[in-house]
Amino acid sequence: MTTKVLKHLLTLLCLIALANCKEKSAEPEFPGDDQFVSLSPEFEQALIDLKIDPDLVPDRQVRYEFIKSVDSLSIALDGSHLGLEGLEYFTNLRYFKLAANHKSTSSLNTYYYSFATGLNKDYIPPIDTLDVSRNEKLEFLDCSGRSDGGGYRSSIGYLKLGENSKLGRVISQFTMFSKVDLSGVANVQHLDFSGCYNLATLKVCNNSQLATLRSPQVKELYVASPKNVKATWEIGAGAILPCK
Repeated sequence: MTTKVLKHLLTLLCLIALANCKEKSAEPEFPGDDQFVSLSPEFEQALIDLKIDPDLVPDRQVRYEFIKSVDSLSIALDGSHLGLEGLEYFTNLRYFKLAANHKSTSSLNTYYYSFATGLNKDYIPPIDTLDVSRNEKLEFLDCSGRSDGGGYRSSIGYLKLGENSKLGRVISQFTMFSKVDLSGVANVQHLDFSGCYNLATLKVCNNSQLATLRSPQVKELYVASPKNVKATWEIGAGAILPCK
């Protein structure tokens, strides 16, 4: 083997090793059982109320051993500018239901969608972003807003999904996001985006298992094949287009 070939080989091995290091560093690192996880104050209070966090004095943290085995979580939060810091450490979470209720002192900011006036672009959702991209065992997710007769109040502004290959059902009614990436939820079977008036375009290009879909406001629906479209899908007058 010539010196030149050997140098090329060593360079290639170094590049492979560097790539592997980058991949490993990108993987989530979870603490030991006796270590603490940081929490947003409102999320911590919800965990205290559910007796998941046994510490009755809020300190914005919880020991990892108390949350690592939690597989079901249903929480309700009230207010504005709320957060769910620490949710990513619920490594065995399979069922998650979130009810985030908007409270505002401004009469102009009451509804995300008012039946009288339509969309309110000044509305601020209680939670800006719901990130479940690291909850890889998640099977069921409900993060819907709510209606009280005068309009809709959105719970979240944006939904971030990742490689949630076990996720089978997503219910996200009356939420504000204008786009959602479903490429990592290849096995999802049920999607409900009804009342999501900002969601004009929806792509289900990698979701061949999709049995039910509710998104009557969507204007453009991209599918991998027309054969995937079910008669039971509720998409209103939305155009069905091939994935690009």
